[in-house]
Amino acid sequence: MANQQLILYFSYSGHTKKMADELGRQLDGATEVEIKTQKPYPKDYNQALGVSHLEYSNQLLPNLSNETITNMADYQQIFVGFPIWKFSVPMAVVSFLNDYDLMGKDLYIFDSYDFSTQNNSRRDLKDFLNLTVKDELSIQSANTLHPAELIAQWLKQNKINAK
Repeated sequence: MANQQLILYFSYSGHTKKMADELGRQLDGATEVEIKTQKPYPKDYNQALGVSHLEYSNQLLPNLSNETITNMADYQQIFVGFPIWKFSVPMAVVSFLNDYDLMGKDLYIFDSYDFSTQNNSRRDLKDFLNLTVKDELSIQSANTLHPAELIAQWLKQNKINAK
Protein backbone atom coordinates (compact mmCIF):
# COMPACT_ATOMS: atom_id res chain seq x y z
CA MET A 1 0.00 0.00 0.00
CA ALA A 2 2.43 2.68 -1.17
CA ASN A 3 1.62 6.39 -0.88
CA GLN A 4 0.47 6.19 2.71
CA GLN A 5 1.26 9.16 4.94
CA LEU A 6 3.43 8.90 8.04
CA ILE A 7 3.59 11.47 10.83
CA LEU A 8 6.70 11.15 13.02
CA TYR A 9 7.14 13.50 15.94
CA PHE A 10 9.24 14.18 18.99
CA SER A 11 7.59 16.34 21.63
CA TYR A 12 9.11 17.62 24.86
CA SER A 13 6.40 19.84 26.34
CA GLY A 14 3.39 18.75 24.30
CA HIS A 15 3.33 21.58 21.73
CA THR A 16 4.61 19.41 18.88
CA LYS A 17 2.26 16.60 19.90
CA LYS A 18 -0.69 18.99 19.50
CA MET A 19 0.55 19.85 16.02
CA ALA A 20 1.02 16.16 15.15
CA ASP A 21 -2.44 15.27 16.44
CA GLU A 22 -4.04 18.05 14.40
CA LEU A 23 -2.05 17.07 11.32
CA GLY A 24 -3.22 13.48 11.85
CA ARG A 25 -6.81 14.65 12.14
CA GLN A 26 -6.55 16.57 8.85
CA LEU A 27 -4.69 13.75 7.10
CA ASP A 28 -7.33 11.19 7.95
CA GLY A 29 -5.73 7.74 7.80
CA ALA A 30 -2.13 8.85 8.34
CA THR A 31 -0.02 6.72 10.68
CA GLU A 32 1.26 8.65 13.69
CA VAL A 33 4.44 7.59 15.55
CA GLU A 34 6.00 9.35 18.52
CA ILE A 35 9.80 9.33 18.72
CA LYS A 36 10.83 8.44 22.28
CA THR A 37 14.23 8.34 23.90
CA GLN A 38 15.22 5.53 26.28
CA LYS A 39 16.39 8.10 28.81
CA PRO A 40 13.91 10.96 29.13
CA TYR A 41 15.19 14.50 28.91
CA PRO A 42 15.25 16.41 32.22
CA LYS A 43 11.93 17.92 33.24
CA ASP A 44 13.61 21.29 33.77
CA TYR A 45 13.54 23.02 30.37
CA ASN A 46 16.94 24.70 30.73
CA GLN A 47 18.54 21.40 31.72
CA ALA A 48 16.87 19.68 28.76
CA LEU A 49 18.27 22.37 26.46
CA GLY A 50 21.70 21.79 28.00
CA VAL A 51 21.51 18.09 27.19
CA SER A 52 20.24 18.91 23.71
CA HIS A 53 23.10 21.34 23.13
CA LEU A 54 25.64 18.72 24.22
CA GLU A 55 24.09 16.14 21.86
CA TYR A 56 23.97 18.61 18.96
CA SER A 57 27.50 19.96 19.46
CA ASN A 58 28.97 16.46 19.59
CA GLN A 59 26.50 14.87 17.15
CA LEU A 60 25.51 12.34 19.80
CA LEU A 61 22.52 10.22 18.84
CA PRO A 62 20.47 9.26 21.89
CA ASN A 63 19.18 5.71 22.18
CA LEU A 64 15.51 5.38 21.36
CA SER A 65 12.79 3.18 22.77
CA ASN A 66 10.77 3.03 19.54
CA GLU A 67 10.01 -0.16 17.72
CA THR A 68 11.26 -0.32 14.15
CA ILE A 69 8.91 0.71 11.36
CA THR A 70 9.02 -2.36 9.16
CA ASN A 71 6.93 -0.97 6.31
CA MET A 72 8.73 2.34 5.63
CA ALA A 73 8.57 1.59 1.89
CA ASP A 74 4.78 2.03 2.08
CA TYR A 75 5.07 5.70 2.99
CA GLN A 76 5.64 8.32 0.29
CA GLN A 77 4.80 11.43 2.31
CA ILE A 78 6.57 11.70 5.66
CA PHE A 79 5.88 14.53 8.08
CA VAL A 80 8.44 14.99 10.85
CA GLY A 81 7.69 17.21 13.84
CA PHE A 82 9.83 18.48 16.68
CA PRO A 83 10.56 21.46 18.91
CA ILE A 84 13.38 23.73 17.78
CA TRP A 85 16.22 23.24 20.24
CA LYS A 86 19.37 25.33 19.93
CA PHE A 87 18.09 26.59 16.56
CA SER A 88 17.83 23.10 15.06
CA VAL A 89 16.34 19.63 15.05
CA PRO A 90 16.76 17.59 18.26
CA MET A 91 19.24 14.76 17.88
CA ALA A 92 16.55 12.28 18.97
CA VAL A 93 14.87 12.96 15.61
CA VAL A 94 18.17 12.56 13.75
CA SER A 95 18.72 9.28 15.63
CA PHE A 96 15.34 7.97 14.50
CA LEU A 97 15.65 9.07 10.86
CA ASN A 98 19.20 7.71 10.68
CA ASP A 99 17.82 4.15 10.74
CA TYR A 100 15.82 4.50 7.50
CA ASP A 101 16.44 5.08 3.82
CA LEU A 102 14.22 8.04 3.03
CA MET A 103 15.60 8.88 -0.39
CA GLY A 104 12.81 9.56 -2.87
CA LYS A 105 10.29 10.26 -0.10
CA ASP A 106 8.42 13.55 0.15
CA LEU A 107 9.71 14.87 3.48
CA TYR A 108 7.95 17.73 5.25
CA ILE A 109 8.83 19.08 8.67
CA PHE A 110 6.72 20.89 11.21
CA ASP A 111 8.15 22.43 14.31
CA SER A 112 7.41 24.61 17.28
CA TYR A 113 9.62 27.31 18.70
CA ASP A 114 9.50 29.60 21.71
CA PHE A 115 11.26 32.86 20.92
CA SER A 116 13.75 32.85 18.10
CA THR A 117 12.68 32.20 14.53
CA GLN A 118 16.26 31.23 13.65
CA ASN A 119 16.03 27.67 12.49
CA ASN A 120 18.76 25.54 10.94
CA SER A 121 16.84 22.26 10.92
CA ARG A 122 16.50 21.98 7.12
CA ARG A 123 20.22 22.58 6.65
CA ASP A 124 21.12 20.19 9.47
CA LEU A 125 18.92 17.39 8.15
CA LYS A 126 20.73 17.80 4.84
CA ASP A 127 24.16 17.84 6.55
CA PHE A 128 23.53 15.00 9.03
CA LEU A 129 21.43 12.65 6.89
CA ASN A 130 21.56 13.96 3.32
CA LEU A 131 17.80 14.57 3.41
CA THR A 132 16.04 17.26 1.43
CA VAL A 133 12.95 18.78 2.99
CA LYS A 134 10.17 19.85 0.62
CA ASP A 135 8.66 22.39 3.02
CA GLU A 136 8.52 23.39 6.66
CA LEU A 137 5.82 24.73 8.93
CA SER A 138 7.07 26.59 12.00
CA ILE A 139 4.58 27.65 14.65
CA GLN A 140 5.39 29.62 17.77
CA SER A 141 4.61 27.45 20.80
CA ALA A 142 1.93 29.82 22.05
CA ASN A 143 0.04 29.29 18.78
CA THR A 144 0.11 25.49 18.94
CA LEU A 145 -2.98 25.44 21.16
CA HIS A 146 -5.13 25.94 18.05
CA PRO A 147 -3.00 25.02 15.02
CA ALA A 148 -5.84 23.80 12.76
CA GLU A 149 -6.02 26.80 10.44
CA LEU A 150 -2.24 27.14 10.06
CA ILE A 151 -1.90 23.43 9.28
CA ALA A 152 -4.81 23.51 6.81
CA GLN A 153 -3.21 26.46 4.97
CA TRP A 154 0.16 24.69 4.89
CA LEU A 155 -1.33 21.49 3.49
CA LYS A 156 -3.23 23.45 0.84
CA GLN A 157 -0.10 25.43 -0.08
CA ASN A 158 1.75 22.13 -0.60
CA LYS A 159 -1.15 20.57 -2.52
CA ILE A 160 -1.48 17.79 0.03
CA ASN A 161 -4.94 16.27 0.14
CA ALA A 162 -6.60 16.52 3.53
CA LYS A 163 -10.11 15.78 4.64
